[in-house]
Amino acid sequence: MIYRQYPIDLDEKDSQYWANMAFSLQREGKLKQAQKYYEKAIEIEPENISYLINLGSVLNAQGKHSEAVKYLRYVTKVAPDYVEGWVNLTVAYIAAGNLSEGLICCNKGLDLDPSNAVIWNNRGYIFRLQNKIENAISDYDESLRLVPDSLHTLTNKLIAHGTLKQWDKVKGTSKKILKIDKYHKDALYWKAMVDDVENRDSE
Repeated sequence: MIYRQYPIDLDEKDSQYWANMAFSLQREGKLKQAQKYYEKAIEIEPENISYLINLGSVLNAQGKHSEAVKYLRYVTKVAPDYVEGWVNLTVAYIAAGNLSEGLICCNKGLDLDPSNAVIWNNRGYIFRLQNKIENAISDYDESLRLVPDSLHTLTNKLIAHGTLKQWDKVKGTSKKILKIDKYHKDALYWKAMVDDVENRDSE
């Protein structure tokens, strides 16, 4: 049984007792039960940031974005200088379709940590969803300046260039991606698009 994995000195009065089980269930993909146990842990220790963030992640994974926002907003209230709180709240707002609040969270995160590549990427993604493509590319470039080989950000930048039909930049970005992962589906797709454009232009 899963319960045997835990220290014998923990009992049901300890928040860690429930959090340990919740974490194991989360890793196994048993999200509904993990949610229940994180909630029990939080009843005992309501301001534990790790529990709140993990619960927010579990709720997001179940599509319960409004509930995730509630818990993750509380994290930013309890620990307003904790950057990861803003990062996780951004993700929840994006999933909920509330891009304006997600953008506010990104800006607050960047105020705290302007060298956080994840936040630059997330803000770029929001700009792209808002059809502010040039702004998105600028943020992706800043993210890649910090973490040059991030496949996630390179892919986002590739799609942004493709949206604007900037074929030279699509070609260059897809080439970078394929050096890292030669089977990358998005890069292969956009490379084929560029090849098609170049073939038509040469006719």
